[in-house]
This record gives sequence, C-alpha cells and structure tokens, in this order.
Amino acid sequence: MLSLYTLGKSYERRDNMKNRWSLCVKNFGKIGNAEIEVSPLMFFIGDNNSGKSYLMSLLWGIVNKGYELFFTREAYECESYIELKRWYDENSDENSLVINNEFRKLLVNWFNYILELRKDSLIKSIFNKEISSDKVFIKLIDSGDEEINLNTIKNEVTGKFIILNKDKLNDYQEDIGKLCYYVLFSEYKRTAFNQEEPLFLPASRTGFMLTYKTLINESLKSSYGNDNIQRSKFTTPIINFLNKFVDLNVEINGRYADIVKFMEKELLKGKIVEDESPVKNIYYKPENLNENLPLYLTSSLVTEVAPLVLFLSDVNSDFKTLIIEEPEAHLHLKAQIVMARVVTRLINSGLNVWITTHSDTFMQQINNLMKLNVHADKEKLLKQLNLEKEDCLDISKVRVYEFDINENKTTVTAIKNSETGFPLPTFNNVISKLMDEVMILEDEEND
Repeated sequence: MLSLYTLGKSYERRDNMKNRWSLCVKNFGKIGNAEIEVSPLMFFIGDNNSGKSYLMSLLWGIVNKGYELFFTREAYECESYIELKRWYDENSDENSLVINNEFRKLLVNWFNYILELRKDSLIKSIFNKEISSDKVFIKLIDSGDEEINLNTIKNEVTGKFIILNKDKLNDYQEDIGKLCYYVLFSEYKRTAFNQEEPLFLPASRTGFMLTYKTLINESLKSSYGNDNIQRSKFTTPIINFLNKFVDLNVEINGRYADIVKFMEKELLKGKIVEDESPVKNIYYKPENLNENLPLYLTSSLVTEVAPLVLFLSDVNSDFKTLIIEEPEAHLHLKAQIVMARVVTRLINSGLNVWITTHSDTFMQQINNLMKLNVHADKEKLLKQLNLEKEDCLDISKVRVYEFDINENKTTVTAIKNSETGFPLPTFNNVISKLMDEVMILEDEEND
C-alpha cells in the first residue's frame, strides 16, 4: 500500500487554549459552507482550486486585520455594544474582570455585527479585489472562566485607534475595543496592532525566492487602501511576506535555533546565508563546500525551504502563528517525512502552524507522530525509529479540514479523528483507485 490511515473510535479533543472560536463562511467565492475551528495545528487538504488558499487568506485577514473593525463610530452605537457595555459595567471592578462564556457571547455578537457591516471592505483589503460572500462570521466555542488584569490588557494591547471620521473614541470605548481584540486574537497574534501576523509563506516559494527583489519593489509601491491607485496583483498576505524580507536580520533566534539546525542537517545539507545589502542577497552554502551559491544554482528543495529557515532564523521574529502553503512542495518523500517532524517541533515550541497540503506522505507522518505520542511503548519506539521526544504530537492540538468540489461549489468538512490519527478520504480514495489499476494491469500481464 502507498498509504494507510487508521479508523477508530473518535474521542473528545482537549487542549489548553482559551478564547476559542470558529470562522464560518457561506457562499464565500466558490466555497459553499465552511466552519473552521481555529486551533494550534490545522491542515486544509483537498482538490486543487477548491478554495484552500482563499479561506486561509481570509483567516489571515480576520486575525491580522480584525482590530480595524473597531475603528468606526457605528461600532459603538449599536445595540450589541450597549449590551456588552452593560455587562462589563456590572461585572468588572477597577482592575480585574472574569471572562466567562456569557461575556464571550456578548463580545462575539458585537464583533459579528461590525464584521457584517464591513466584511466587503475587509475582504477587498485582503485580496485586493472584490469577492462575493453571503456570510462571514465567527462562532464561539465554550471555554472556561479566565480572570484577567484590565490594566495589563490596556497596556499590552498597543496601537492607535484611528477611526473613519475625525471624532476620537473616548478612553472607555478604547478599553472595550482592546479587550475584544485581546479575547479574540491574543492566542494567534501579538498584542501590537501594527505587527502583521500570522506570517504567511505562500505556495510557489521558488518563484518568489528567485525574483524577490523585483517583487519587493512592486509590493513597496502597492497601495491597498486607496481605490484611485493601481492595486497590487498580489494578495495582502503575500505583500506582507515580501515586505518582511526587507527587515530580515538572519542571526540566531534562540527560540527556533535547534529547529533551524535540524533543518540544515536533515533537509538542506547546508545553510541559508545573506549579505549586508539594503535588500539582502540570499545564498546557499552547502556543508561540503566553502562557498556561497546564488539561489538560481541550487535545487528547488533549497529555494522552497529557504523562506522558512530565514524567518525562523530572524533575530527579530516574534510571531505567534505561521501559515505554510504546501510545505511538501518539491520535496522527495524522505524530505516530506522530515518536514512533518519540523512542523511538529514548531508546534511543541508553542507556535501555531496552519497548513495547506496535497501530500499523503506528509500527512501519514503527522498521523504516525500522533500515534507515537500515546503509544504504550513510546520510549522504546523513539529509540527504534531514531526520533526525539519533541517529535511526538498531541492530537488534541490538531484539526483537519477536507475541501471537496461538487458541481462547482466547495464543501468543507471537518475530519473526525480516531485514537491514532485522521482518516483522509481525499488521499485514500485516489490511492485505492491507483492500486486497483495496478492489480488490473498485473492480472492482464499474468494472462
């Protein structure tokens, strides 16, 4: 068999993340319906051109740009805000507030109201074009109570509340806006408004790496806030990816140093280095050569993996969430297995990682690492398989969503996990059909 996914009794998944919610859409582009529970590790799998990148980009925009929804006078004049304010006044003291599910529901109702008012402009700012959508909203997932220090939140959530007219918000309105921002997004984004997160690593990274100087020049000239100026051909997540190259400072980021060394040894067989140019020149230094090679002389494995290594090595990198489109692209099956270990180690370091993928091999290794985590003979198998404890993956942190095209509309289904991983019909059905063809051809040869 090319791949095997095990089925078993599904069980309730738990993790320690608070303030959980799902992103829900109806008739968003070609996606009919979707409900995505935002989790530490997420996989979007399914057919090409089924909307995986579109939905991931929308999720990027909700997390990265959602705070902009609070910058409008209408947000503080609606009934849902008045209800939220009333509860806040009755239940908060000078310094603290217990965030419970009742408060979260009021907060989500308010956010969804202003999201509905401004979803078209928000979507246009993400994609640099208009995309039709009937509904975009978030749905609360019940969580436990959390007591927070209000003064801490006010100080930590930094940035200017620039609203759409000349009237300023008062301090009280700013405080509630900051509290909403903290509750909804602090699990996935730093608390500074001006820090663009998640970090988005797009597909076709080889093309970006070989032409990044030209593309950076275009992205710096782009305007996506003024309809009178030519918009970029790229989405805002990709513009953000390109612009971050300007500020790269590749030294040693202590948080990810061991993971970068692992990638250099097991994947790259060398290092990614940069020079001191204002817009950096990026090179590959093979472990067996004492010279730096320009990227156009390297393999596609190097150019595909290089952006991940660079951002993990950036001494200034301080992002909470990483989106990777097709991390398996241009990788041999052996390298895909290593990449699954890289993703697992990133999760175990505390980073959120959201992925689109077409690889059954990559996903099989993810399943293996989840199964290993709960295996009765884990310590023995770690030695036997030459793996480390940081390669073990907690299944409660993982969600998998399958994108299936039916009559030109995409249905998104949450795959239910078993005790040993996630069964993945989109891969299994194709593999089964392929094996049937192998058997038919072998039978013909024998005849």
